[in-house]
Amino acid sequence: MDRQEALSALRHEYQSDYQNEIQSARNLLARGVNLLECTDGQINVDDRQSFVALGQARKRFVDALGPALKPLLESYARELEREAASLGLDGQHKGEDPLMESLHEALRHLQRADTSAPQQQAAQPVPAAAPAQTYQQG
Repeated sequence: MDRQEALSALRHEYQSDYQNEIQSARNLLARGVNLLECTDGQINVDDRQSFVALGQARKRFVDALGPALKPLLESYARELEREAASLGLDGQHKGEDPLMESLHEALRHLQRADTSAPQQQAAQPVPAAAPAQTYQQG
């Protein structure tokens, strides 16, 4: 596999990853969330069998879940679309484009920018209070 084929395969993989994630976010918006899961357990929102599911706490939780997640999911989908476009994954870039030759670098740059922004702010030293100065015209 030559370099162009490898870059094309890499671009296709990134494009597919972004498309799948955007589609997942849009499906959650359209169909709603029916399962919340972590390594230690899960909450099946569609459960209608257990005693917990029949309680008022579950009803209030389910009723609040959709409106709380909707703006977050909409924002996430828009941000994913912008991020994909910034990497040249919107189908608009040609194969000869220099950005296409450095998708890995572009992605690393985005990741570094995300992780370094808060650190840069925290790393900036706070200037010590300067002694009061007076100015005299002479």
